[in-house]
Amino acid sequence: SDVPLGQFEKHTKGIGSKLMVKMGFNGTGLGKNGQGDANPIQVEDQPRFAGLGYSSGKLEIGESSKAAEGRQASNSQGSTPLELQDSAIRRNNERCKKT
Repeated sequence: SDVPLGQFEKHTKGIGSKLMVKMGFNGTGLGKNGQGDANPIQVEDQPRFAGLGYSSGKLEIGESSKAAEGRQASNSQGSTPLELQDSAIRRNNERCKKT
């Protein structure tokens, strides 16, 4: 976001900063030796009414989330886990027919 650091505190009377100072935070990086990130975590906007489990990953039209996961996690042979599962089921069915 393009809002300067701490700009939101004009609405909260600086209570967040006051509490952090009371707990010993002086504006440096977090961590025992101050080695951590000093910048705040950036907020990502979510669509209105989106729940906590909302994922911004794009689905193709008519594609289920399981199919999208399978498409994204393809193995070294280029087959998705769902394709591998389907082929394993077909092989098993063929074996059952032979016996």
